[in-house]
Amino acid sequence: MAAFLRPGEILRMVDELITVGRAALSIGAVDVLRGRHLRHPSAAHMHDFFAIGIIDGGKVRVRYRRSEACASAGAIITISAGEMHAGAPVGDSGWSYRMIYPQRGLFRAALENELDDDETLLFPSPFVVDADVCRLFHSAFTNLVAADCSLAGEERLLALFRVLAARHSARPPRTVRVGRAARVVETARSYLHAHFADNVQLSTLASICGVSPFHLIRLFRRQFGLPPHAYLKQVRVGHALGLLREGVLVSQVAYSCGFSDQSHLTRSFKRTFGVTPGAYQRAVRTDMETRRTA
Repeated sequence: MAAFLRPGEILRMVDELITVGRAALSIGAVDVLRGRHLRHPSAAHMHDFFAIGIIDGGKVRVRYRRSEACASAGAIITISAGEMHAGAPVGDSGWSYRMIYPQRGLFRAALENELDDDETLLFPSPFVVDADVCRLFHSAFTNLVAADCSLAGEERLLALFRVLAARHSARPPRTVRVGRAARVVETARSYLHAHFADNVQLSTLASICGVSPFHLIRLFRRQFGLPPHAYLKQVRVGHALGLLREGVLVSQVAYSCGFSDQSHLTRSFKRTFGVTPGAYQRAVRTDMETRRTA
């Protein structure tokens, strides 16, 4: 299991502190993040992994699944993979949190493969209040940070995911009959994922989907809460995150992910994650160096 960042190995943004790390478990890698006194809002974004965390201080407002919710210290954060969300602190003192980012497969493992490959686990609300889940989160996160026993860490992590899923998740009903609107949106979505580095034109995308540009925008916004170009930006940012972790130069990441230049990537990345690509990459590099010397 990977060692977490030590206290001195942090990103500093005024008095805001962010630590980034990764635990390499036998059941899959898990990214972890700790933020303290964060005052910046995050733009609407999504990712292909879950975000499970706990609020340690302050209060935050989150927009999730077309509604808003507020929570303060002690609340558990539950953001499903693939769901658009945005957040901002309430008040001037900011908010503090700890976060675990599990891939979809970890929930399937926690539920003993009760989910089929095409099933998506959904958390209807971005926050839950549950003392048992809080206790399990503290235990799992502490073990990930300490990296003292990989077996115990894996057991505690799966216990957290199983209880959280059993008590607070829902499985969206399967659609037996897929309507034309759903096919149009899925065609557009698949194309954007396959061509995220290209200069995608709205007219081309609409033509591929067999609808007018205006109709495509309306259907896409109804499904995802944002138009195709904003969705594409999030896909690009997600790919950039992976390349930055691999150590690819920021300028090369910008080019590879379809951004017009490095500054365009920097603006989009910071709006989504609150830090610049270079700062994020330095934190990841420090974490890797710590693991090699541990």
